[in-house]
Amino acid sequence: MGDISISAPKTWGEIVGVGVKDGGGFHIESDSRASLWVSSLDNAAITASKRMLITYVTDVQNTNIRYSGVDRDILESWGTLPYLVRKGTAKVTLNVAKPEQVTLYRLDLAGRRIAKLPVKVTPTGVSFTLDIKGKNGASLYFEMVRK
Repeated sequence: MGDISISAPKTWGEIVGVGVKDGGGFHIESDSRASLWVSSLDNAAITASKRMLITYVTDVQNTNIRYSGVDRDILESWGTLPYLVRKGTAKVTLNVAKPEQVTLYRLDLAGRRIAKLPVKVTPTGVSFTLDIKGKNGASLYFEMVRK
């Protein structure tokens, strides 16, 4: 399966394999096949947005789901809850204005802020690492805000 890229003023996204990917406004180094999306929540362009939602999603499956074939093309059993999420990390550099004003939060699955994450200012924006595995369980969502 190939990579998919979306580059619009209010949403940037990539579905990437393991490795390095440069997109319209960001650079990603992922250790797992995943999708990474950044969307403006205040109707501004990503570069100027004061509030953005970042999603980083690897493989999510039900417990004991069963497929036949190496390509998992025939579903034999839906499995049950809880969902299982493949661990993954991505180092991301995102081009944004006023990077010194950026704060990044890990969100729980209900969208509540559960931890503040470190952000490094770069010449063109910010760099940070997204890790699905957190102290309080898996996180697929992150919020970036600018003062």
